[in-house]
Amino acid sequence: MPAPERTLHPAIPRVTCPRCGSLMRLAQIGPAFADDGETETFDCTCGFTYNHTIRQARGSGHSDPANAA
Repeated sequence: MPAPERTLHPAIPRVTCPRCGSLMRLAQIGPAFADDGETETFDCTCGFTYNHTIRQARGSGHSDPANAA
């Protein structure tokens, strides 16, 4: 059974664990060394870890390609 949803800041993505269906916890944000951007690491109580890399749009100054000019 999935854990009850915790109140999260709107800027923190809600990531559901593909293994157990629980809400994952943002454990770390670090630089992505191969590209301009950052890697977000999410951990779950079942032991599953998920890494998501966000690349910064070149010259735009922000990391969301949908909002890039």
